[in-house]
Formats: sequence, structure tokens, C-alpha cells
Amino acid sequence: MATCCFGSGIIEMISGNRVRFWHLTFQEFLAALQLAWLGDGDGEEDWWPILEGRLDDLQWRETVELFPGCLLDEGGEGRVDKLLSRVLEPLEKEQGLGTTARVAGITGRLLQPLTVYDYKPKPAIRERYEAALERSLAIFEPEGAKQVAIETRIEAAEALGRGGDPRIALVTKNLIDVPGTEIKLAKYLVTVEEFQPFVEHPGYEVQDFWDDDGWKTIADGESTAPGDWDTQLQTPNRPVVNISWYEARAYCRWLSEVWRKTVRLPTNDEWEKAATGPVSVGEHAANRTASEF
Repeated sequence: MATCCFGSGIIEMISGNRVRFWHLTFQEFLAALQLAWLGDGDGEEDWWPILEGRLDDLQWRETVELFPGCLLDEGGEGRVDKLLSRVLEPLEKEQGLGTTARVAGITGRLLQPLTVYDYKPKPAIRERYEAALERSLAIFEPEGAKQVAIETRIEAAEALGRGGDPRIALVTKNLIDVPGTEIKLAKYLVTVEEFQPFVEHPGYEVQDFWDDDGWKTIADGESTAPGDWDTQLQTPNRPVVNISWYEARAYCRWLSEVWRKTVRLPTNDEWEKAATGPVSVGEHAANRTASEF
């Protein structure tokens, strides 16, 4: 058995006659499967006490996301329903925006991989999740932000990002008219999740999207994605960073093709009008983005 595993490349020898999994995902899958073999109760030997405090722990991310599928394979939809009900349970006791957003984000993360199984949560679970998701958006508005400490808002926002931030899905509706111009400015910053399809298109291989000087950097092999891209992907609803002016322009041209509308970077005059128009300071703070039309 050991010879077979070594030959397969699943495990590798390290110092001190010890072995480790070559690919971390395989180890995380086995951890999720081991949890699924435990009971559904609340005792120390059951899976919930082990998971409860680790649902949004970055080091447990893959195990947590693989766990619902393992539960489904090892007992059916009823076990997954129990998991989701437990995740949503804090909303029965605490209705703070931070808790609501965090719970909504975790639930979304758990539901996402279950789509390949055609799993449909019970209507009561679906309704509680959707209500939490809708309510959680208030943390991104001035009045809601006042109710939640900045540390909690960041944590909740990143939980939403990992579970599917609904603001991104509504991006074409999150556009603000700039007084004195004919343009609309995107309300939120361009996120990693929004930029990712351009990278995977692959936008870095289509010359038509690029200025001549920008394409030269691509042709020279200097860039195939934003800087530190793998790390950025871990926080999908954060603003995309480490991109050049050329990359921002190329993204806008690609997005123009997707939306079938003209998308471009704003001019200096347009920025001035956006910054001095009859819009509140709170709204201006959210309007710094690279895309508009």
C-alpha cells in the first residue's frame, strides 16, 4: 500500500521518515470525509462541535467547503439540512448586521459546491438564507456601517465574498449618474471576482483589448495576471490591486464587449464633476472605481 501511494504521487517523503500529502486538497477532502463519518449530534464526538468555531477559519476553508458534499454522500440531504440549520441558528438569537452578514456568507459558501449535486435546501432554510443575505447589504451603506465596528464589517464582508457577494451580481444596477455629464459611475470598486473572468477569458491573450505599449508588456511575458493573483483570489470581493493602467484599460474594453455598452476609465474633468456634484460625502467614498459607462 505504501509503495502504491508513493508511486502515485499522492504522498511524499519528508525528513525523519515522515510523509505528507503532496496536494493539500486531498488531505482536506479526507478531513471532511472523516468529519462526515461522525455523528450529527452535539457531543464531543460529533462533527458540529468541531466545525462550529471554524466555519470561517481560512485554514479550514477547503475542508468546510468539501464537508457538505461528504455529508450528502454519507447520509443524504437530511444531514446537509441539519448543517445549514445549525449555521443559520445564530440569527434566531442575534440580529446584528455583523452576525447576519457573516452567517449569510458562510451559508452561501456551503451551498455553492452543492449545486453539482442538484441539492435544493428546504424552503424554510432557503428563505432564512435569502433574508439574511438581503439584510446584510446594509453594512455597506452609511447608516448600516455606523452600527457595526470596522473590524466586524471587514470580517463580514469577506465572509460574503467567499459565499457570493450579492453586490457583484447586481453590478450593472450599481451605477450612479454623475451630474453635469452623460456618464454613470460604478458605485463600488472593481473586485477580484469581477476581474477574474477577464484573466480567465483569457483577456491577457487577446491583443484587441490592449494599447500597443500595454500589449508589448504582455508579448514580452511580463504579465499574465495582476500581481500576487493567487493570494488575491482568496478574497474575491476585495478591490483588485496590483494592476497597471494598461490592464485597467484592457479590462474596460473586455467589459464593453461583455455588457455591449461602452465602458472606459473616467477623465480628470469627469472625476472633478463626480467629486464636487450634489452627492453626499458617504456616497463619494464608495465611488472610486475603474469602470464606468
